[in-house]
Amino acid sequence: MTNYWYKLQTVWQTEGVKGVISRAWRKFLSLTHSAQRPAPVATFVSPLATPQPLQLQITWDATVSVLIYSRADKLFNCLYYVQACLAAHHSIEVMVLLDGTPPPSELLTVGGVQWLYSPYPLGAVQAWNYLAKKARGQYLLFLDDRCQVTPNYLDRLLPFLERGYGVGAKVISEHTHLLSAGVIMAETPVYFGDRDYPGEPCYNYVRPAEALVPWGFAIRASLFWQVGGLGEKFCCPVYAFADLCYRLAAANIPAIYQPKSQLVYRSAQLPGVDNADRLLWQSLWGTPSPPFHSRKAIKQPTILVIDTLVPPYDKESGAFRLHQILLLLLQQGYSVIFLPDYGHEQEPYTSELESLGIEVLYFTYQQYDWAKRLQQRLNYIDVAWVCRPELAAKYFPLLQQNRHIKLIYDTIDLHFLRLQREAELQGKDDREWQQMQQLEVKCAQQADVTIVVTAKERQILQQLVSDGAINIKVIPNIHPIYSGEIPDIVQRKGLLFIGGYYHAPNVDGVIWLATEIMPIIWAKRPDITVTLLGSNPPASVQALAQDPRLTVPGYVPDVSSYFLSHRLFVAPLRYGAGMKGKIGHSLSFGLPVVTTTIGAEGMGLEAGKNVLIADTPPEFAATVLDLYDDPDRWRSLSRAGYDFIRQYTPEAIAPLIGETLRELLSSRSICLDTP
Repeated sequence: MTNYWYKLQTVWQTEGVKGVISRAWRKFLSLTHSAQRPAPVATFVSPLATPQPLQLQITWDATVSVLIYSRADKLFNCLYYVQACLAAHHSIEVMVLLDGTPPPSELLTVGGVQWLYSPYPLGAVQAWNYLAKKARGQYLLFLDDRCQVTPNYLDRLLPFLERGYGVGAKVISEHTHLLSAGVIMAETPVYFGDRDYPGEPCYNYVRPAEALVPWGFAIRASLFWQVGGLGEKFCCPVYAFADLCYRLAAANIPAIYQPKSQLVYRSAQLPGVDNADRLLWQSLWGTPSPPFHSRKAIKQPTILVIDTLVPPYDKESGAFRLHQILLLLLQQGYSVIFLPDYGHEQEPYTSELESLGIEVLYFTYQQYDWAKRLQQRLNYIDVAWVCRPELAAKYFPLLQQNRHIKLIYDTIDLHFLRLQREAELQGKDDREWQQMQQLEVKCAQQADVTIVVTAKERQILQQLVSDGAINIKVIPNIHPIYSGEIPDIVQRKGLLFIGGYYHAPNVDGVIWLATEIMPIIWAKRPDITVTLLGSNPPASVQALAQDPRLTVPGYVPDVSSYFLSHRLFVAPLRYGAGMKGKIGHSLSFGLPVVTTTIGAEGMGLEAGKNVLIADTPPEFAATVLDLYDDPDRWRSLSRAGYDFIRQYTPEAIAPLIGETLRELLSSRSICLDTP
């Protein structure tokens, strides 16, 4: 802490009071966050003081063969957790080879285990091969007597096993420090992350690994023998399993590190590496070349994506668009790193991205400096996709330290345009939007590619750059289409709105709807109800629910039923910019939309054909009332809107993203294999 106060003193001299406040606040957040974060290791029972009778179920058609190499050190405890965490939920067989050690008397109480005994020591490599030859299971899981599996261990490995990969877990000591997040083949094998804090981002995302430790490794039995099993020329099991992973890689089969499966190794450290195998390794695979890092096995180009938060895709349309972009990047074969400027995990979104194979650079108690964390990864980044002008201004200078990184500036929408319209509507000063306009133009000029969401915004931005020397691409909102049955108008009632209420235009729109439009509608149809969905409704929006005909449910995880039960979607937006995700969302469910000119802009919608547009309260109310009881027109708009939104599906947008990135990467001579 003394060093930290010294740093603050330095910041005071260089950055002033604002810098001190900013750094102190980040420190407070990081300490609070680390104190509140859950334990990185799944809860496990302490070692048994007195062995208890165990009875593992013998399964002749087992899915998984659990192969345990033992010198009877801590075998009973290992079997106890195999029973509790594996046998209780999966079809398994358990095979134990006692290597040169007679079974201790307490193990005679254990049933359901296939016991094998070698009077002379075989060593782990030969023993595991011997067990694998006798195994009947579809998959093989390798343990020794110090291994302790945790709840859901196999559940998280099985998806990768079913896809034909070798897969290994995060290995943690009984004192909860990290022992291995994979193996890096340097002059001698290195346990990646050994003795470090297991909650660091680099240890918590699914990724291809150069090699994996033997303990907790799993593989399809047929694949294991297809590549020749373990090389018995190796004495050291770490070298033998690294050799297995290399042979898998040579067959284009990745070895996957799955951190959500955690294995406790009941020792302060993993067994040491026997250097006697080093010359044999070099004769087979050559001498490893630097740099040695955990991303060594990742061959695809790496894209860094930066936004304010880990995308809460079920709460706001901008986050949904970015989440869809991340999915498309993975589908197209890119490796992805995500940096949330906020710095902390947001669950469940962070874990979901990590499970997809995205490294999320959140703060931990060890590292809360975004610049240092990013600096460590600069050499691995090919493209940086930075959202929003304030983040581009913040991160571009650091990213430009590596001149090979191609910069993408994603506007999300033209912020200055939204602020300008808000100022005109509410009589605000012009300085804010003018400053934002200058910033956005500067960011566009610095970027290799600037992304906007509509052709209209591309035209506006192009006109602001005097020399026209900016590369602008349109990547619109992305809308998967609802594929189920769409209920008819007669099965529906009420009006629906959805929007995140951190976004000021949504708050303004629903208040305008409730105070100026609905009174006109209720004068003729007092039975029409209104539902205002969306996260974080402020007090001004919640107060609208004082009228019983208007409900404010707030955040709802799955909103499908609302789009399938309401008769009309209303989007009374008076200002804003970009594409309005709420309108595309509604059209993807075949729900007709009544909106304003601002709401409909940028999508190519045609008034009267696939959307209805009205800009004053009397016009808006009359349009809603006319459509509400017109089944033929309702059905026509429903079909037209549903057909229209197909141009914004993930399948339609994927080629735009692919082409944009290929153009950028071609200048770096990077070849991306099409998956």
